[in-house]
Amino acid sequence: MLSIKKNISVYIAVGVTDMRKSINGLSLLVQEEFDVDLFSGCLFAFCNRRQDIVKILYWAENGFCIWMKMADYRSVIAFSCPPRIIMMATIIPRGS
Repeated sequence: MLSIKKNISVYIAVGVTDMRKSINGLSLLVQEEFDVDLFSGCLFAFCNRRQDIVKILYWAENGFCIWMKMADYRSVIAFSCPPRIIMMATIIPRGS
């Protein structure tokens, strides 16, 4: 389960990401594209070309984790991935 801490930053990789990449490949993309420490506790989100898969890479205490969500093929709603701009958001959990 993905537990969100207070005031966590989420970095969204723009454009299309090859979803065959796992921890090593995605962490390399973070190092190349973002000016952020991989071990900072931030979330790094990636989206595929069809915008039906999202992967989130994050550091959890003693190792990297990947959370993946795939939209149902019958769903009309796909994920909305950003175009070629750098995005960063801060998430504040409810009840904070």
